[in-house]
Amino acid sequence: GRRVERLGQPAGEPPSFEPARLCAALDGFSLHAQVHVPSGDRERLEHLCRYVTRPPIAAERLSLLPEGKVVWELRHPWRDGTTHFVFDPLTFLARLAALVPHPREHLLTYHGVLAPASSWRDEIVPAPTASQPAIETIPHPVPSQATPGLLPPAPPSPPPPPPHPTWAELMKRVFEIDVLHCTRCGGRRRLIALITDSLVARRILRHLDLPSEPPPPAPARPPPQRVLGF
Repeated sequence: GRRVERLGQPAGEPPSFEPARLCAALDGFSLHAQVHVPSGDRERLEHLCRYVTRPPIAAERLSLLPEGKVVWELRHPWRDGTTHFVFDPLTFLARLAALVPHPREHLLTYHGVLAPASSWRDEIVPAPTASQPAIETIPHPVPSQATPGLLPPAPPSPPPPPPHPTWAELMKRVFEIDVLHCTRCGGRRRLIALITDSLVARRILRHLDLPSEPPPPAPARPPPQRVLGF
């Protein structure tokens, strides 16, 4: 809980922060609503997307002191004169770990009229409708007397899509692996059962003469790409 050591901070009390137009700061949180992208400005939209998807730490602004401390250089000096932060190695790792979201944690939260419990949400967010392909109608000559069975029957409507993607669709979307494709015959597999018990899974794998134990984890290594091209 101690304050992080800073470099370039002048003596005395730091100057008071006065937010600019469309900016606010309260209880340690800041909101900057001054950035906007005009309609059709693709270049500025790309610049904003690159800014949002940038990594939290720039590797080129990190350095190590001879005593082993980590120095992080700010992109621009702060109003109080701070230009660098100095961390102990464990403190720096703790700050990085705090940036990793917890499992099953919502990374996008809506507020105001877009909130899930808002009474005005139904007035703004359109309700989902079942999309059905348009059927092209071909004009037929109308007979003088209607004869049953003369016109072709209407094609059946396609079944509605499933509400949630299946396990195989998720595997194909994330890992680009079609798990239902048989590499021997080229046909399609069918899901019979979902095995979640580890003892039953090991017995099945041993019966098929397949490895029943997970491979040992690989040793830790540095990332192959230290500096990203953002």
